[in-house]
Amino acid sequence: MYRRKRMTSKGGYRSDREWTEMTQLASFRAMMFITIVTGPSTASTAVLMVVQTAALSQMMEAGGNREIDAPVMAALWRLAIRHVFFATNHHCSFNRLHFSAAFVATETFEFHIAGASLFMNTFGWEIIGTTLVLVLSRTCRGKTRRSVWTWFCFYQWTETVASCMSVSVMKRHLMVWAIFAPRFMFAAVFTGLTLFLCFVDVVVSIVTTSSAVMRKQLV
Repeated sequence: MYRRKRMTSKGGYRSDREWTEMTQLASFRAMMFITIVTGPSTASTAVLMVVQTAALSQMMEAGGNREIDAPVMAALWRLAIRHVFFATNHHCSFNRLHFSAAFVATETFEFHIAGASLFMNTFGWEIIGTTLVLVLSRTCRGKTRRSVWTWFCFYQWTETVASCMSVSVMKRHLMVWAIFAPRFMFAAVFTGLTLFLCFVDVVVSIVTTSSAVMRKQLV
């Protein structure tokens, strides 16, 4: 559905490449905000993420003998996104949250703005990376590329199920609230973000299909 041209507000149509470029531009602007609320020490990590994203995008576009299987491609995206999370000095622990990020965006404390800044500081890289995976997997040609998103979601569900099993088995462990429970909570948030993007994907597909059917009926 994503590979069709989409109607703009002015009655024209944008190609898949234009939609991909718009998504990349929006992701870059969001990355600049996340870099601000995360701190100057993450500048090198942001540059590394741009390089990794560009390389993985080219790998997804490759065909022929250079084509990479969808499970491998999704695993590379998952490892790259999770690497950025830990490279920015984040950990699956509540005492490692960057609470100072809540006071960066504004001069005076605003509860909602502070919460949003802290959320973007912690999960912003996950949002950007997952959004890019969704858009690129839907705009690339071939069924193999479009299944990258399916495998990506499968890996996320596997991570969440493994965290749920570990916290269930270790529920009487001395460090359950220090290690296992926070790890499960972070995995649940990561899965929630993925489910939200899955919902957006379904909505866009339905709207695109309905628009195509209406255009055919008008013709």
